[in-house]
Amino acid sequence: PHFWYRNHYWLNLAAPALSVSMTYLGITIEGYVRTELDRRKTKALFGRYVSPAVVEQLLANPDQVKLGGVRQEVTVMFSDIRGFTAYSEGRPPEEVVQRLNEYMTEMTAIIFRHGGMLDKYLGDGLMAVFGAPIPYPDHARRALAASLEMQKRLEELNQIWIARGEKTFKSGVGLNSGSVIVGNIGSPERMDYTVIGEDVNLASRLEGMNKEFGTSIILSDRTLRSLEATGAAAAFRIRSLGAVPVRGFEEPVPIYTVDGWAAQEAAAVSQEA
Repeated sequence: PHFWYRNHYWLNLAAPALSVSMTYLGITIEGYVRTELDRRKTKALFGRYVSPAVVEQLLANPDQVKLGGVRQEVTVMFSDIRGFTAYSEGRPPEEVVQRLNEYMTEMTAIIFRHGGMLDKYLGDGLMAVFGAPIPYPDHARRALAASLEMQKRLEELNQIWIARGEKTFKSGVGLNSGSVIVGNIGSPERMDYTVIGEDVNLASRLEGMNKEFGTSIILSDRTLRSLEATGAAAAFRIRSLGAVPVRGFEEPVPIYTVDGWAAQEAAAVSQEA
């Protein structure tokens, strides 16, 4: 060994081994940090839109989300409180905000429970999407089931408010299904994950028609076809309201309302018998 050392023939294996180890460690740490940053970015982005369960599903399957924009089949929901502007006039701001937050908390929980994405709050209304960011073949069923539960929960809230001596609310829901563009839209300073397209506009128009028809929920023929395609239409008591002209659409749009669950109706009839 002294001969090899004196004549500089020895090989220093420690330095290359250490270099390889440090390089591998650096790459591993970089990968971990990058993955963790991506996870935190996903949580920060979607934590305000969807339920924690959906966030975890997105973290487990990050390829399901394309932030740059993609066409996707969804059902869009618009919901609005009837007469809230009149209610808010002359009342203390704290009372108005407290009532609105109480209502929105309950409605958002229902949307999340059915796998929906809260797109945004719109004053005394909201916009939600079913089928994004995670695609669901039964997005129309989820949206309609959520709509019925929202109406039922509002009835329960009204009873609570009556007991407190407060004014009750009514709400309207508009549903439409179709192909929309989904992705991060906005400016470099402020990006929102949202949906755009003709089918979004139609859902908004339908929500406003509830006052005209005296209904709580209106869905388009596009949503009905989506329900039929997945075999879910028979689960609801759906009736036609005819075809109506809609601003921005050349042909009248067939619209429908829903009076409840078909299975619940059958159970009620059997109990009466």
